[in-house]
Amino acid sequence: MSFGKMGFVRWYLGKVKSWPVLIKSDTSLAIYVAADLSAQRNNDVDKGDEARKRDTGGE
Repeated sequence: MSFGKMGFVRWYLGKVKSWPVLIKSDTSLAIYVAADLSAQRNNDVDKGDEARKRDTGGE
């Protein structure tokens, strides 16, 4: 699957026309998973930051 300039967009829009519900639900799932993983990663960073603050006296 080789995509040239704008090739992926054309491919995606063609799939959306062929299978609108399936492609849109798969796209939604991919965005949700990426956002969830990103939020979990950020939460882990925040937890480590809290531990560092606690260990060093607050700031």
